[in-house]
Amino acid sequence: MKNKAFTLIELLGVIVLLGILGVVIIPKVGDSITNSKETAYVTQEEQIKKAATDFVIDNTELLETTDTITIKLGVLKQKGYLPINIKNPKTRKNISNESLITITKEGNNYNIQVSLIDLENVTENIDDNSPIIALNGSYVEYVEVNSTYEEKGAKAQTSTGQRIDNVSIQIKQNNQEKTSIDTSQLLTYNVIYSATDASGKTTSATRTVIVRDSTSPTITFPTETILHVSEVADFNIMDGVSITDNHSTSPEITTNSSLASLPGNYVITYTAIDSSGNQTSEKRVINVDGNFANYYTNIEYIESTGTQYIDTGFIPNQDTSIEVDGYTNSNKSLYGTEKGINGTGVGPTGPTMGFYYFTDYTGRYNSDIAVNVRHTFKQEKNKLYVDNNLIHVFNETTSSSNYPIFLFGRSDSTNGSLNDYGPGRIYSVKIWNDDKLVRNMIPCLRKSDDEVGLYDLVNNTFYANQGTGKFEYKNLKENPYERLYTKLEYIQSTGTQYINTGYYWQHENIEIDFDGIVTSNSSSQSLFGNEENTQSSGNSRNFSGIPHGTNGNYGIFLGDGNQGTVTTTVGTKFNLKIKTTTDKNLKVYKNNTLILDKTYNGTVMTKQNAYVQSSAQSEVGNIFIFANHNTYRGTTNNAFQNIDGMKLYSFKMYDNNVLVRNFVPSIRNSDNVIGLYDEVNDVFYANAGTGEFTPGNPIN
Repeated sequence: MKNKAFTLIELLGVIVLLGILGVVIIPKVGDSITNSKETAYVTQEEQIKKAATDFVIDNTELLETTDTITIKLGVLKQKGYLPINIKNPKTRKNISNESLITITKEGNNYNIQVSLIDLENVTENIDDNSPIIALNGSYVEYVEVNSTYEEKGAKAQTSTGQRIDNVSIQIKQNNQEKTSIDTSQLLTYNVIYSATDASGKTTSATRTVIVRDSTSPTITFPTETILHVSEVADFNIMDGVSITDNHSTSPEITTNSSLASLPGNYVITYTAIDSSGNQTSEKRVINVDGNFANYYTNIEYIESTGTQYIDTGFIPNQDTSIEVDGYTNSNKSLYGTEKGINGTGVGPTGPTMGFYYFTDYTGRYNSDIAVNVRHTFKQEKNKLYVDNNLIHVFNETTSSSNYPIFLFGRSDSTNGSLNDYGPGRIYSVKIWNDDKLVRNMIPCLRKSDDEVGLYDLVNNTFYANQGTGKFEYKNLKENPYERLYTKLEYIQSTGTQYINTGYYWQHENIEIDFDGIVTSNSSSQSLFGNEENTQSSGNSRNFSGIPHGTNGNYGIFLGDGNQGTVTTTVGTKFNLKIKTTTDKNLKVYKNNTLILDKTYNGTVMTKQNAYVQSSAQSEVGNIFIFANHNTYRGTTNNAFQNIDGMKLYSFKMYDNNVLVRNFVPSIRNSDNVIGLYDEVNDVFYANAGTGEFTPGNPIN
């Protein structure tokens, strides 16, 4: 039969088949060889563990006082528990005698860990007669930085099993001998143990001690943090957070979230990493509360005594307007900013969002708005309204401001610092910009620290005093004698104290009603009076602006002065009522008895008809208690004439049948200042002279 050869196609098929078989079979063969080596290695390791177990069973004294010892593989060879040459099945290299075996006793069993080291082309010899050393613990010991290193020591035996008590210890770091292990630094030390038998044979073993930092930083913070929405802007999420570490003085701290001025719970994750890379993360929950009443108490007003002010933080422009409900008790500005919406300048000439109450200086707005009386001021671009009445139009062109609006003052033109403090009160403040409300500020008291200030309802922001001292304030519907003031039986002037009531007459129909005691009847002393009249020198003393005529005043003085007299018994309390009418009739009652009834030719002294001698006389026409102002036309004599020793029990002033002042002797509790409290306008008037009033007994 004739042989038939393979065709080309058949040959190619065989080759492909062989290739497929190679792809499948060869990896499996490789895996089989690897698995075989791994199995042999495990078997070898188990043999070593078995030899180590036999060794400690035969040498139980090595584990008498410790739970763990470490020996070298060479010890098992020296004692005949293993053959001299042991190969690593994976590498086919001899296993070094320096390989470490750690044996831990766990009850009646032993847990053995093996760390095998291949011998690199070096021949190792075993001296069967040399001592053996077993380290207590591991050949590698870790000690935490800044902790205390505890030396575990080692045990030694002769080759025949006798104990060697003297095991020497040598410490080296970077080949430099040390007296101890310094755990304050991250370093590695070699602790060398040596034992010598009676024949002089020595064996040594080395333990590696590594000072490491494996402790993560600790993060602590308050377990419960609740903020009001107004506190978010100024709250630092690191407040109350403490980061400590056993080694790093300043671990790196990061956060992955933030707060918003919206009510809700916010989770802040703090992550701290020390210089060794140890990391800790902690989550903190901060509750943002939108309930105003939980954190603030509404109050009626805040009052500056002249050193407290608030920076609103808002810089005005030509589209800004402001409305302030309040008053001042001086000629200072209640609010303002330099280079404000009405051009450049100082005060009301073109500031500013703000003006002065009384100014007679050239170029400034001169207003006769009463001090210590509550008003609503609204300034819109170049127009100023008081109590909804347009009272002034500024001529200056509008301009931008460099500084924000201040309350109770204005900023200085040179550096923006506060200037011209305005002692007074504020009940509310609103600021608009381009018809958008940007500040809506109400007086309140912060409950957490009793701080008094203004709360902005637009931005949920609390504005505290940025000056010195503290704001005065009054709670809603609060009786001022409960907390703010204490009533006194009377106050007494010794001759240098007086009260400026800040009031001047508006009408012909006026009345004064007061109770007092005097200590003398000198004709030169007036019980009360005002500043300057229109009369010539020699007849200028005027009784509170009560009428004057062409031939002199009907001023009422003590004693026998020719302007009318009030004779009293020195030291005896009396009541005096003075009334004028529009038909130019003057009546004076003493203890309800009519003692003077005159018709006069002149007019009641008002600010408008008082003679103004100079711009410095800014208080022309004001009523003074315990004094009258003696000023002569054409002179600069501005000296007060005070009443010596008068006691005042009450003082009421009516203008056109309206009670405009009801003064009660009082002491201000916050600073023990003695003066008169006006129950009509809720204003306290302190001594405007020198020294101090003498107080009467408190009245409960």
